[in-house]
Amino acid sequence: GNIIYKLFFEENSFCASTSSIIQESPSEFSIVALEDSEVIVYSANIFRKLITEHHDLALFQIAYLEKNWVVKKEPLEINLKSESAKQRYKELHANQKLFNRLKQHQIASYLGITPTQLSRIRRELNF
Repeated sequence: GNIIYKLFFEENSFCASTSSIIQESPSEFSIVALEDSEVIVYSANIFRKLITEHHDLALFQIAYLEKNWVVKKEPLEINLKSESAKQRYKELHANQKLFNRLKQHQIASYLGITPTQLSRIRRELNF
């Protein structure tokens, strides 16, 4: 089937299926590196043990989840329901560091539109 890009993570980010970890069940999606990456892999059980044993790591985990899975994710969910693809494209385009590294089909998938629709939006915006 078609690949659906849900979220893009930049350098120094942690990516995981948080619900999969919490529920201890397989994830319903895959994580794909779009560029060469260094990956550190921990099983959920080992990571839980680490945060139990190291208070500073537990505090880091809480702060990271609050910032990246609540504060950043909520506006994305609202935007998906309330903003047009054109407006979401503008917002993605504003992050030039990330935007310039993405292929057009990845952007179209992330926006939930076809590559043809994306071409029309780009032409309208003259980007």
